[in-house]
Amino acid sequence: MREQIRILSLNERSQLISQALKRIQIYTKENLSDARKERVQEAMKCLTKRKQEIDEILPQLITNKISSEIIENDYQTGITTLPIYVALRSANGEEREKIISTIPYSIHNQTPQTDSIEPVLNQVSVEQEVSTELEKPMKIGIIIPLGDMEQTNQPLTYSEIRERAKRAEELRFDSLWVYDHLLHRFPGLSTVGFRESWTILSALAEATNTIELGTQVLCTAFRNPALLAKMADTLEEISNGRLILGVGAGWHKPEFEAFGLPYDHLASRFEEALQIIAPLLRSGHVDFRGKYYEANNCELKPHSTRRAGGPPILVASFGPRLTRAAAQFADSWSTDWLGSEERVLLHKKTLTDACQAVGRDPNTIDLTGAVTVAFPALGDLPSWMNDPSQYIGGTPEDIADVFRKYQSLGVSHIMINYYPNIPEALEELAKAVDAFKANPS
Repeated sequence: MREQIRILSLNERSQLISQALKRIQIYTKENLSDARKERVQEAMKCLTKRKQEIDEILPQLITNKISSEIIENDYQTGITTLPIYVALRSANGEEREKIISTIPYSIHNQTPQTDSIEPVLNQVSVEQEVSTELEKPMKIGIIIPLGDMEQTNQPLTYSEIRERAKRAEELRFDSLWVYDHLLHRFPGLSTVGFRESWTILSALAEATNTIELGTQVLCTAFRNPALLAKMADTLEEISNGRLILGVGAGWHKPEFEAFGLPYDHLASRFEEALQIIAPLLRSGHVDFRGKYYEANNCELKPHSTRRAGGPPILVASFGPRLTRAAAQFADSWSTDWLGSEERVLLHKKTLTDACQAVGRDPNTIDLTGAVTVAFPALGDLPSWMNDPSQYIGGTPEDIADVFRKYQSLGVSHIMINYYPNIPEALEELAKAVDAFKANPS
């Protein structure tokens, strides 16, 4: 496997540091210990210095010619990399500015020998510094069910979904998540129906204002990957930069069969889909011809400018092959269910091994996952939840302690399924989230 380096464009790095400095300035208004204040001030000095260095380098790039080379995908390597060399050729100033502003994340390690861009990259490697200088509390979101409820054999109405989403935003949850299924069919059981996830998420983008909106996760085999990137870019614009695009390969064969979708070679299809989706969202362009998908000189036009680099991409995967795909293309990786401390540590090792296999720093990809929280005193739980070990429970402080444990293990974002799935349980869950946010460590 060819080594790959994940970088940020210069403009994006400068913007990222500016955002970080704003967050630090807000943070300094809180009641901090002297030691904490000193650390915060040091972080501000470090980030300010880095921003000045980047802002000085940008004009130099505009006036210099840096050679480039594009290496074609090599299917014999298994999952293909995205080996794109960023270049500034003999273009006018406006064209060069455009090139700089759309530098993609993935840069092949075999840099051209002439006019190497490596010295420039070394001067502006600030991505890890920004993430480590600021200790951000773990984010907490809720999963809104779109399938038939066990008690009623009917899904929530959109009015109920909308009210739940708006209330979650009022309660200061960080994110809303939806699953992507067409139906469930298991032997001996009735068909379970689902509302279509992207339509619901698009409606919630208009119904809410600040809460992040994520998919946990979209099946790339359900939709053409280039079209999916176009959909995501549009929702990024509608939501004012709140989308988290979670994607996966799919797994439930009956829904593929019922809707006439190919079920063969899901892993290979997923790998190709990522090679279309990632560059389209990050740079607005891709030219790809694979075995299962093509995107010939494809452009996202218009291309949303809500966030440099587009919405973050979350990949859910099992096994080393698709976890390597996450390491290559994703901003975060979902383990599906987090589980015990031992299981989380195993997940971390899996992700670290995948990152090392593709030459990526494991600290540059977030670890995420889902958990189940239940409040038996508020009502009946689903029939499958017959053992307290299957869920997190107790007082709000007890639940907050579990959240703190996940944060200490390096989890950056959790998605919560809560039961019973009623408004009263959401209110109770919010108490645990408040307790965690008041004292994250």
